[in-house]
Amino acid sequence: MTVQLWLEQYPPEEGAEDILEFQPPPALFQDEVEPAYFTMNTFFAYVYGPSFVEFLYEDGGWTRVNRAYGFQPDTTEQILHPEKYQQGDPPIFLSHPDLTSVFGGDWELIRRDSLGEWASYLLLAYNDFPEARRLEDEAQAAAAGWGDDQYWVYYDPTNNDVFLSVYWIWETTEDADEFFDSLLASTSARFGTNEVEGPGESGRCFSLTQQVSCIYQNQEHVLWLYSDNAETLEAAKEKFTKFP
Repeated sequence: MTVQLWLEQYPPEEGAEDILEFQPPPALFQDEVEPAYFTMNTFFAYVYGPSFVEFLYEDGGWTRVNRAYGFQPDTTEQILHPEKYQQGDPPIFLSHPDLTSVFGGDWELIRRDSLGEWASYLLLAYNDFPEARRLEDEAQAAAAGWGDDQYWVYYDPTNNDVFLSVYWIWETTEDADEFFDSLLASTSARFGTNEVEGPGESGRCFSLTQQVSCIYQNQEHVLWLYSDNAETLEAAKEKFTKFP
């Protein structure tokens, strides 16, 4: 932003566009090729940060920009959509059910966090399976109605089993429909025709080499469960009472 304003005020005789459009080669960041989602996540601040600052600058100059240091965005949604930051639009409260009773023995809760709108988009467009990636425009539109989410990851080192739950709430039922449809298309592309009967009436489940992946929707709520153990997934599903 500062560079752009300086070039506008003191333009060089030539090369201004080259300076503004410069993108460093990936070799400056890594020696090996990283997963697509990791690379895209690295670029988030550089791609969307300037437009966020520009929005604030146009709203109230450097005074407005400086004020943001004391009131930083709460979510990636507010950076992707600066008008929501300006409106003070908070995430919709979402309570992930307690799964402690499901995971006894050697199971460990190794991660508990939120994807946000940005990582929900990456899940669709830049996941680790090329055949399951959705087009960027579709993924952006599907993630744009994000309200809140939580994901929990459990790991059993004895059996090398993994369990993942991602629980979203969307701003409207239509937003949830759009995301569910895109996630379903991605999941079915990854697992092929291996759709199986799973727990609950509102879900679509797929299985491949003992991996089970189920997605559910009920109005504005969407749930994704993944496990190497079908019995574990079924027991966890019972805790999400919003999904029949």
